[in-house]
Amino acid sequence: MGTIARALAAGVLISWTSGVAAAEPEWVNARVVTDASHLEPDGALVIGVLLEMAPGWHIYWKNPGDSGLATDVQLGLPPGFAAGPLLWPLPIEFSQPGNLIGYGYEGSVLLASEVRVPDRLPAQPLTVKVSVSWLACKDVCVLGSAELEETLPLEAETVERDAAEVARWRSNLPQPAASSDLPFELSTTGGLDPEARGGELSLWLRWPSAPSGVECFPEPGDRLKVSNPKVQTRGSLSRIDVELTRVGSGADAAEYLPSLVVFNDESGAQRGVEINVPINN
Repeated sequence: MGTIARALAAGVLISWTSGVAAAEPEWVNARVVTDASHLEPDGALVIGVLLEMAPGWHIYWKNPGDSGLATDVQLGLPPGFAAGPLLWPLPIEFSQPGNLIGYGYEGSVLLASEVRVPDRLPAQPLTVKVSVSWLACKDVCVLGSAELEETLPLEAETVERDAAEVARWRSNLPQPAASSDLPFELSTTGGLDPEARGGELSLWLRWPSAPSGVECFPEPGDRLKVSNPKVQTRGSLSRIDVELTRVGSGADAAEYLPSLVVFNDESGAQRGVEINVPINN
């Protein structure tokens, strides 16, 4: 679903809203967070935006689910600085009226990137700009945005204040799909024939011991639509069923369904693993 369509779905098509309203700053507050009180040539730092939501309000993950609008963060960096991809902490699932499922965040979330510092630093101080936009929902959905600016390096007191936010962000990041150290054995049944427009896919996750809190957050992109995801766990086996519909065709047709599997490990801590699931049968 495209950006405009998601905004319409969240603000117009859902009967529980009265439309997308103008931004109200008290529902979501935003500020720049970084972990560097000084800059090292050819070093690295974290730069992102902390979004703090009023009680009962939520904003959306990169895949907002059945309706909503993904939160967008754009970094404007000094010359020579290079930002990696935006790294998203583990989302939560929330039910919305109309039997619509949403994926996102409540309370607060740090959306940030790892940033490489050039080997030759420009003259300091340096200015970082962050543009962020979101859709916040409770009884209504509210479009919001902020244009933020910060000067590097930050004072040590400011970095110390935000250290817990950066540590929490790191601990809530999923294990990337490129890792071969999955905590389960993955197999699939069903899927799509190469010429089919739709079908059903089942993911089977066999764990070394009985897991808890298993959830799945698909990331279908623009070429695939996912409907009615359902997770069932019995003993050491989890089954995840999804309905798939192709949006593209030919050379542009999707071949994989990127997904995030979230679970509680033996210590009770929540973890997440990204996987790429082949969809063709």
